[in-house]
Amino acid sequence: GERCNSLCYWDSKSKKAMLLCGKPDCLHDNDKCNAYLGKGDYLPFTLYYYDHFLYALKMGSSGNAVLVQISEDGTSRKEICELLPAYRSNNIDLSFHDGKVYAYSHVMETRASEKTNTEYDALILCADLSTGKVETAHTYRGLNAVIQKGRCYSNKYLFIAQKMDKKIEEHTSATKMLKSDGIYALDYKTNEAELLLSGDIYDYAVDEDNQKLYYFLSGKGLYKTSFSGEDSRCIWKSDKYSE
Repeated sequence: GERCNSLCYWDSKSKKAMLLCGKPDCLHDNDKCNAYLGKGDYLPFTLYYYDHFLYALKMGSSGNAVLVQISEDGTSRKEICELLPAYRSNNIDLSFHDGKVYAYSHVMETRASEKTNTEYDALILCADLSTGKVETAHTYRGLNAVIQKGRCYSNKYLFIAQKMDKKIEEHTSATKMLKSDGIYALDYKTNEAELLLSGDIYDYAVDEDNQKLYYFLSGKGLYKTSFSGEDSRCIWKSDKYSE
């Protein structure tokens, strides 16, 4: 029959992946199974663990992704809230902090065609996990604007904002023309975002213990800097294979 998706866990004793269902004689093929995720009901690769709960995204009837809270043993599920428009390819990334979830779409809002040359509002939503209340934490506007690499840290929510600085020409891929403004830092309390580090930055990692930020500058290489950005230096130069 049609393949279904299921929740699994890694058993450290047997060294095997096990279904998250302890019901005797369960066939694991319907909603009565604790591990059952349906046949395409949930978005792929959207399983998160935070504060003793699992979180997943499922397709809502309105076309928006619905955040679902699942108990550790799979016995209970609760729909928390609706978030952003969902695509079957999984376009939504989540990050958790202080009882809240931050969500954004890493796909440009151009479902039918890449060549729209349109200004968009790329949104970062914040939802309270206890009440389900959703608010817009930040709006980034630009030509085919999109949010990337959003991550929660102890003091700030960091993200990369991308847009195009010129219109798409014929036979040109939109994704290749996206340029990053840099890394932004969003304040949890005020929802104000400031540009932490400018440049066409592709990705980054944070060492909070030592207050260091590592980032990859497109076409140039890997850099290391303090949070203030005052002592930035290249620690690995890019080549033609990594640009």
